[in-house]
Amino acid sequence: MYSLNFYFQGFFSRTKCMQKSGRIIITGFGPFGDVVDNPSSRLAEQVAKRVKNVTVYSKIQVSMSAVEKLLREDMDREGALLIIHLGVNIGSRVVEFELEAKNIKLFNIPDADGVSSEGEPIDPLGPNTLSTSLSAFIPSPINSSTSHDAGTYICNYLYYRSLQEGFRSIFIHIPPFEVLGKDEQCDVICEFIKAAVLNLSIVS
Repeated sequence: MYSLNFYFQGFFSRTKCMQKSGRIIITGFGPFGDVVDNPSSRLAEQVAKRVKNVTVYSKIQVSMSAVEKLLREDMDREGALLIIHLGVNIGSRVVEFELEAKNIKLFNIPDADGVSSEGEPIDPLGPNTLSTSLSAFIPSPINSSTSHDAGTYICNYLYYRSLQEGFRSIFIHIPPFEVLGKDEQCDVICEFIKAAVLNLSIVS
């Protein structure tokens, strides 16, 4: 079992533990379209300042090739307790916990490599949807909500591929910081992590 002292700075022990077991991985995207400074990477880095044993992969290029490179080559998932993928939804007003990913690529704009898709499946042999196993740890709906629609762009692509690879992962869409402040969003993410760590550590 992993002690919660292992994770939360400011609330529990400040002793830094460098072991890999029980790590939390958080990813965030880089710029795309009109989003020059993607808040998902900034929030990932903010969470890592408050929660111990977090590995952040930030400013991921918004493309299918970058997602595949992240999942297959770059991301060291050894000992990872859970993986949180963050992405911005400029139309949202709360933190949205996505419950499932769809097997579809339908891009309104090309990805960062200039690749377009008009509704093809991500995997022609894969299931229509894949669901997270982490929904039980989603916090009460204060500044947050749940969603069954992660879109059809790179956010959904990353989520589907992450679940397809068998990762214990969840995708969280966040609003711009002008709509809901970074600290308030960080509180929501940390509450989710606290519940997940407590419960997953017991059963791991």
